[in-house]
Amino acid sequence: MLIEFSVGNYRSFSDEVTLSLAKAALRSRDPALDERSTIAVSERLSVLKTALVHGANASGKSNLFKALRFMCDFVVNSARAGQRGDPIRVEPFRLHPDLRDEPSSFEVVFRQADQQYRYGFEADATRVTREWLYVQRTREALLFDRADGQFEVRPAMRAFGELKAMTRQNALFLSVAAQFNSPVATQVLDWFNAVGFLGGVDDESGPWTALQMESDPDFARRVNALVCALDLGIGRLTARSRGVDRAELPAGLPGDVADRLVEEARHVEVQASHTIYDDEGHPAGEEIFDLEEHESGGTRKLFALAGPLLQTLEQGALIVIDELDARLHPLISRAIVGLFHDTATNPRGAQLVAFSHDTGLLDRKLLRRDQIWFVEKSSRGASSLYALSELKERNDAAFEQQYLHGRYGATPVLSTLAEAVARR
Repeated sequence: MLIEFSVGNYRSFSDEVTLSLAKAALRSRDPALDERSTIAVSERLSVLKTALVHGANASGKSNLFKALRFMCDFVVNSARAGQRGDPIRVEPFRLHPDLRDEPSSFEVVFRQADQQYRYGFEADATRVTREWLYVQRTREALLFDRADGQFEVRPAMRAFGELKAMTRQNALFLSVAAQFNSPVATQVLDWFNAVGFLGGVDDESGPWTALQMESDPDFARRVNALVCALDLGIGRLTARSRGVDRAELPAGLPGDVADRLVEEARHVEVQASHTIYDDEGHPAGEEIFDLEEHESGGTRKLFALAGPLLQTLEQGALIVIDELDARLHPLISRAIVGLFHDTATNPRGAQLVAFSHDTGLLDRKLLRRDQIWFVEKSSRGASSLYALSELKERNDAAFEQQYLHGRYGATPVLSTLAEAVARR
């Protein structure tokens, strides 16, 4: 469960910004909205199920998406995938001379297995300059701290203190400790590993969804139920494995080479069935279409979304989607948000963080003010992040209309567009 994510000196974010999913001290006009959109963790803490981030093109929304994605990838892979001397793929803010050579910073506050942690690190292109992990007990307690190669490791992780010498300067101590089965580090890394990411305009999760359908009939049934419920005209989706038979390969190939070629050639095709109707409007059979060749970009995106969405809801995890509304009808984007607010479809408290241009989602009947976030870029090229709840706004205001009128900022400046086009 994500509570907060902070990033600083990364791409267009010069100063540190924080995306908070902790419920703010406010009430919506509809008490039922407050109940269905939040999760009570304790008497002092409730967490939001969804957060929607809006802003103009090139404002920095995707950079916030990339920041969290980089953090998760680096935590999971820095110990096992990197080598000594490999660059760390951080990108500091480059439009200020004092920040170009400074480290980027990343921190998350989250809950995992009924424990609340605060973990973060600072890094430049060559090394991790700082790293820390705290656990929330009666008070927040330090588990380890790393600064410029010096480590302080507390008793809960002291058995793994000897790993300090095995931690490369371009790797995270947390990742190394998890590799050696530290219970605390493994628990923390499991949270990062479970976070899902989806880009906005590509269908990168389509092959994964297809593979899951082909290997798991129950998963295939649930994907079909979700896709068909969205009224796309599809009667059934079927995933079938295709590939090269060993008998088709040239004779005399070494066994391991043949095995590799067979595996690399294997792929899963998805077919969509559509009903054929006679002149009377009665069903008269079905026609099969290849999903990739014949279905629309929106249908392919929904198929790609279906698998990760179902997995996230089943596991009670976090999914982060860039450009949620790309290729989707506004009512479908709204329905996806609704899946996370409904306890029938989200019984385990899964969370959604989405980036969107769909202003129809700025609706007080759908979202609380602390669920609506804006990214705005200054004249100096630096992005800022703020919630609607930080602005003076009534809870009965027309959020979409006020945003489009510029009341909340984070909109494109178009006053000179006609002049620029008309100029000869």
